[in-house]
Amino acid sequence: MSRPLEISGLTVSLGGRTVLEDVDLALEPGVVTGLVGPNGAGKTSLIRAALGLVPARLGEVRLAGRALHELTTRERARLAGYLPQSRSSAWAIRGHDLVALGRFAWGGRPFERLAAPERAIVERAIARVDASAYAHRPVTELSGGERARLHLARALAAQAPLLMLDEPASALDPRHQIEAMTLLAEEAASGRAVLVALHDLAAAKRWCGRVVVLDGGKLAADGPPEQALRPEILKSVFGVAEGPGGLIPA
Repeated sequence: MSRPLEISGLTVSLGGRTVLEDVDLALEPGVVTGLVGPNGAGKTSLIRAALGLVPARLGEVRLAGRALHELTTRERARLAGYLPQSRSSAWAIRGHDLVALGRFAWGGRPFERLAAPERAIVERAIARVDASAYAHRPVTELSGGERARLHLARALAAQAPLLMLDEPASALDPRHQIEAMTLLAEEAASGRAVLVALHDLAAAKRWCGRVVVLDGGKLAADGPPEQALRPEILKSVFGVAEGPGGLIPA
């Protein structure tokens, strides 16, 4: 059976600078994989390159065994749900319609024009992120945290075998951060592969079965959290060490 995502020898240059160099990564169903690294390590570039949103200079990306360049936009959307780091909304689309965009790969219509089974998928995704009370409102009237929850619902509504999320807990209060990571663990338990870029190393240790560490566009560590985030990696990559009350500068 093909893996949801296979990356081999991926090298990406942006603005004349190499941001990823010779990265290999394969994701398995049923696992939340945390993608961590300092600012500028290449986390966002890796996710975007895996979706074909930025071009690769070298290497190959395959979704469900198929070469990325052979897939149409709609086919990619059926294979991978995506939550970008930037989640601003420039127009007053209703929350229900924003989440309905997650069904683009299966037809793509405003919420009210979806068939009943499709509406049920959208409504369930909204309920799972605790956004039912305000999903009828324009997103321009909502707080940053409320919009973030609706964007997460949009990614969930895709029901793709692969979920790739860039800082999904940003802008969320502590309760909803926990709930968001719990949802991703549930998605993995249902058989999906989940790749989540995180800055919070404690969250990576708590929620991820596997952690991939990027440093300067290169793979620095890959394995279970206790192995990938061992003391020498914490010091060399992040410049921190474990202290009595948590991480401290190394």
